[in-house]
Order: sequence, then structure tokens, then C-alpha cells
Amino acid sequence: MTIASSARAPGFIGGGKEYPRPDRRMAGMLFFNDEGTENGGLIFAGKDAGGKASSGGSLTFDRYNQDQVVQLFGFEEGRERSAGIKVNDQPEGRLDFPAVNRVRTLPASQQDAAYRAAKVGGTQRLFAGRATDKSSQLVLRDGQGRKRLVLRVGEDGATSIDFLDQAGKVQRTVRPTAD
Repeated sequence: MTIASSARAPGFIGGGKEYPRPDRRMAGMLFFNDEGTENGGLIFAGKDAGGKASSGGSLTFDRYNQDQVVQLFGFEEGRERSAGIKVNDQPEGRLDFPAVNRVRTLPASQQDAAYRAAKVGGTQRLFAGRATDKSSQLVLRDGQGRKRLVLRVGEDGATSIDFLDQAGKVQRTVRPTAD
């Protein structure tokens, strides 16, 4: 386990070796498996820049030699807030973290294919929590990450269940019937 401030946060650590990770700018704890590879963490950030609050926290658990499969999180950016739990699928095989830094230098049009080749990029399968529209939601996605079922309770108490097709178009909405 490693504990660090945002200024001293390490890069990705795999097999006891550190790889640069310029996008890691949060304080917290990183968890490691018996082989010295990162396998989750607890991170925090927060500031008030000119009257605009920005705050967040996340507890994650990674798949072996991959990225996060479970995440408990909360964030606030100005007036937008969200909190919940996410469950993700991750690609088969070992994440090639040294390749990630190489991919970042490629033209944008080539990055998606290069990330997939490096075994980077999970697919969100489940979200349960408070969405930015202030509703409570349970969102289930297919293996491609497409929303297929959304259970929602609005801030006003209105409830609905949406069934979506592969293109993300609502095919049917179920609402309570009037008494």
C-alpha cells in the first residue's frame, strides 16, 4: 500500500516497476497485490477555485493485471454532483501500461485501435446511484457498454423503467398506472 499527496502521487506500478501516469493528480492510497502490481485504490481531491467547488473521491478494485472492475465514487463539479457504484468489464489479458504512454502520442484517429491492442479500456456494465440530473438510477448495459435497461426515480418522485435497443433508443417505457 502507498499513501501520497496529489503532488507526490506515483505513476502506475506494475510488477514492482513504475510507469509514468501524468493523469494521476489525486491524493490517496494505492493497493498492491502480492506481486507488487497496483490493484485498486482510495483517492480524493477537492478545491474551491473562484467560488466553484470541485470535489471527488473513489474506492476502486482492479481485475488481476487490469484496471478497475468495481468503483464506489462521489464527485461534485460546480453545481453537478453524482455518486454511486459502477461495475466494469475489462479486456482479457494483461494491461500493457508502457504502451499507454506511446498511444497518447498518436494522432486521435489511431488511438482507439491502439488502446484496444494494449488491452486498455473497460466497459461499464452497471451504475447504481445518484445521477447528475438528481435522479436515482440503476443502469444496466450490454457487453458493448450500451444502455439497455434504466430504472429511474426522479427528484420529484416520478418513476420509470426504460428498455433500450442497441442504438440506445428507448423501445418501451413503463410507468406506474394511476389508481
